Amino acid sequence: MSGFQPYYPQNYPQFQNVYQPPMNQQNQVQSSVVWVGSRNEAESFLVGANNSVTMWDSNGEYVYRKSADASGRPEFHAYKLLEEGQNVPDYATKEDLTKLEGKINTLTDKFRAIKKEVRRESDDD
Repeated sequence: MSGFQPYYPQNYPQFQNVYQPPMNQQNQVQSSVVWVGSRNEAESFLVGANNSVTMWDSNGEYVYRKSADASGRPEFHAYKLLEEGQNVPDYATKEDLTKLEGKINTLTDKFRAIKKEVRRESDDD
């Protein structure tokens, strides 16, 4: 045999790093939680377009949610935390207040009529 070795091409695949980071999507919403000291601090918190932030009030019973749409226009919401099982205070509805206003107006009218009658009687004396 001769000292010649036949050439066999070595066609090994070339492995490359195929990882591609995700592209920025405009509709992707990011969310995070932040501690704030007051409602004013929460309202003034800057939120970027298409983002939302949940803020917990460290001095009170409130949770705030601030978000911004694609144009960056902010929207703010405040929620009061109430532990399950706590007594919920009774609040008057608008209907209740309207009824109360009517009763007050009726009493005021009656008071004015009595006052007029008393003045008329004192003028007659």
